[in-house]
Amino acid sequence: MLAVSESGYYRSLKPIPKQELQQLLLVKIKDIIGEHEDNRNYGVQRILLALSQIEITTSYSTSTES
Repeated sequence: MLAVSESGYYRSLKPIPKQELQQLLLVKIKDIIGEHEDNRNYGVQRILLALSQIEITTSYSTSTES
């Protein structure tokens, strides 16, 4: 049915290591900043908004509760 080996299938089910996920997120952030010259001024909130617009969620809390 699938053109993949059994071991390859089960390897694909393993979660991606945290460091690799962080690297992928960094690439996306750099892409956002590089889209336009003015994006270099983006702070955390604008980066989070831009990431959410391309359906990427992060664990950063935007809560201001004390």
